[in-house]
Formats: sequence, C-alpha cells, structure tokens
Amino acid sequence: MLLLLCLPGAAHAQGDRPFGTLREQAALRQSWLEARLDRVLPRLMREQGVDMWVIPVREYNEDPVFWSIVSPTTMAARRRTIYVFHDRGEEQGIERLAIGGTSQGGLYEVIRDPDAAIGNAGAMRRAAEPYGPEQWTLLTRVVEERNPKRIAVNASATHAFSDG
Repeated sequence: MLLLLCLPGAAHAQGDRPFGTLREQAALRQSWLEARLDRVLPRLMREQGVDMWVIPVREYNEDPVFWSIVSPTTMAARRRTIYVFHDRGEEQGIERLAIGGTSQGGLYEVIRDPDAAIGNAGAMRRAAEPYGPEQWTLLTRVVEERNPKRIAVNASATHAFSDG
C-alpha cells in the first residue's frame, strides 16, 4: 500500500511533488520546530526543574539534539554555537538565545558582544559574531544576568558529540 501526503495549499499536479517543493517542506518543518519550542520545551524544562539549558555545539561535531532545535535549512553549527534556553516563568515563557550562529529564522535571539566592532555582513551592518573565548565570556554574562537556580548541560560518557 502506498500512502501519499500532500502539503496544505500545495498547487502541484497530483503525483507531481506529493510532498511539495523543498521550500514548502522546509516551511512546514520550521513551523513544527516553532511549535515544539513554544509548547514542548517549556513543559519538559519545568517537569525536570531546569531553569536554564545550555547546549554548546561545534561545527561538524554537533550535539545530537542540535538537529531538533535548529531550522531545517541549517547545514551545520557555526564554528561554535551555544544555545541557551532560559525559563522566565509561566507568564514570559522560555527565552531562546544563540551565542554565535543565527536566529534560525527568528526563533532565537542572537547574542553579540555590545562592544564588538560593527561591520558589513552581506547587506547588513551588525556587530561581529563572537568567536572562541568571547562566546564563553558572553555565556558567563548571560548566566550571571539571569541567575538560574538549576542549569542543565548536555554531556555523555559514551557519545563523543555530547561533550557539553
């Protein structure tokens, strides 16, 4: 038995791209990601009593959870990218931060050093992306400003990519 699913609003002939174009698939997957970050993540963090979750990942050596928290069009982490999820409570929800890397289609607030040099990045002028020790300094500042009681960090004795 063959089961074909069509994306809502897909204007393709039946049998031609039954799952839509790659762009349509990416848009749908991006909406799923946003829903997971908005609905599932807060519940999981609160069930585990975690105020902050820190996920540092390295380019081409990504933590396994990386693929479930980034946009479907993301190919790899950016050198080192540190994702931080901070629970600000029921009213304000989970703050999503990226130290290094991008906003993943607007899902994360990108943290850059306010004292970093301003320059051109394509068509945009913005502060330089943090790299190396600067990222850890920014993470320290983020943690100190938010003062969480309990921080979770991915680590594994058996999975080399989950090195925290």
